[in-house]
Amino acid sequence: MSSISSWREPKAAAQVACLQQEGEVDERLRDGEAMHLHDIVEALAAHVAVLDGDGIIVSVNAAWKRFADDNGMRTRRHGWGTSYLEACDAGGAADPVAAQAARGIRAVLAGEVPTFELQYPCHSPTQKRWFLLRVAARAGGSRPGAVVMHEDITLRIQTANKLARLSLATERRERMLHSALTSISDYSYIFDAQGRLLFVNQTLLDLWGVELDFAIGKTLLDLGYPQESGQKLQVQVQSVFATGRPVEDEIVYDSPTGVSGVYAYELTAALAPDGSVDFVVGSASDITQRRRSEMALQESIAEFRTLAAAMPQIVWVLTPRLDIIYLNQQWIEYTGLGLGEGLGHGWSQVVHPEDLPRIAQSFEDAVEGACSYEVRLRRADGVYRWWLVRAVAQVDESGALLKWIGTSTDINDLKL
Repeated sequence: MSSISSWREPKAAAQVACLQQEGEVDERLRDGEAMHLHDIVEALAAHVAVLDGDGIIVSVNAAWKRFADDNGMRTRRHGWGTSYLEACDAGGAADPVAAQAARGIRAVLAGEVPTFELQYPCHSPTQKRWFLLRVAARAGGSRPGAVVMHEDITLRIQTANKLARLSLATERRERMLHSALTSISDYSYIFDAQGRLLFVNQTLLDLWGVELDFAIGKTLLDLGYPQESGQKLQVQVQSVFATGRPVEDEIVYDSPTGVSGVYAYELTAALAPDGSVDFVVGSASDITQRRRSEMALQESIAEFRTLAAAMPQIVWVLTPRLDIIYLNQQWIEYTGLGLGEGLGHGWSQVVHPEDLPRIAQSFEDAVEGACSYEVRLRRADGVYRWWLVRAVAQVDESGALLKWIGTSTDINDLKL
C-alpha cells in the first residue's frame, strides 16, 4: 500500500504542476490576445471609447485623444472615469442628435438591442464634417458595457453629395434633351453599334404608330422596314461607326400608319471621351412636299420652254437689274447671235442706240407690274425693224420684284 501511495503522490504532483503550467499558458495567451486587440484599437482611425455598464468611460484609443486635443476638449485623462451618458444628456436639451445618441446607448447597455448607429453632422468653424456613431455591446457577458465608435465619414458624405448633384444635373440635361428632341417636328433617333435603337422621339414614334418601350432595342428591320431600305440604313450606320464620317441620303418610305413620303436624313457620330464612336445620331425630315414642288417646277419650266419655242415672238426673262437670263430660239433666228451672246446685258447690242435710254425708263415707269414700249432691233443682216415689247412682273409674297417675263413682237410692217 505504501509503495502504491508513494507512486501516486509524485504523479499527482506532476499533474498539478502540468495544470498550473497550462493555466499560465492560457493566461499568457489571453494577455497576448488582449495586447493584440489593444494594438488594433489604437491603430484605428475611428474614435473609440469603452463604457462600463453605467455608461462610464473606462478606456479610449489614440484617435479619441487626438480628436479631443484638436477640438479644445483636452482633459487630464481624455474623459476616463466620466459618464458618457451624462455628457449626451447635457447636450440633449439643445441638440436632438445628442438626445438620440443617449437613447441608443442606453438601449445597448440595457441589452434591448445589440447595436445602434447614428449619422450626424459635427461641423467645425473651418470645415463641414460628418460622423457615424456605432455602439455595440461588449463581448463576453461577464462585464456589461459597450464600445462606442465615432467614424469620420466626411469624405463619404461629400462624395455622395457630389454624385447626387451630378446625378441631378445629368438627369436634368437628359430631360431637357428629351424634351427638345420630342418637341421638334423632325424625326430624331439614336443607334448603337448593332444598329439597335437607343432613342426615338415622339414625332417618329407617331409615324410608326408604336410606343417608345416597343421601339427601344430593335433595328429598323425589326420594325417592319422593307428589306432593301432597312439593310441600306443598317450598312450606313455601320459605316459611321467605322469611319466617324456623317452620311446624308434620302429614302422613300411607307409607314405602318399609312403615311407615304420622301425623307431626307443624316447620320452623325457621337464621340466618347477616348475619341471612339459611342453612338450614331440620326435626324430626318419629310421632304415630300419639297420634292413635289421641285417636280412641279421642273414640269412648269419644261412647259414654259415648249410654249416659248412654239411662239413666233422673241420670249425672254429679265432680272430686276435688266439682265437677260432666258431667250427662246426666235432670238437666234432674228439676230443671228447665239443665246449666250444675248444673256446678261448682251441683248443691248442689237437695240438701236437712240432707243436704249427709253428701255430702262419704261421699266422704271411700269404701272401695276406691267410695261410696254416700242424699240428698234437689228436684224442679222444689219437692218433695224420696229418691235413691240410687253413685259409682266413676277413678284414674291411680299411684293418684291423677282423678274420680268416678256415678249417682243415684230410690228415693223404695221408701223410703216
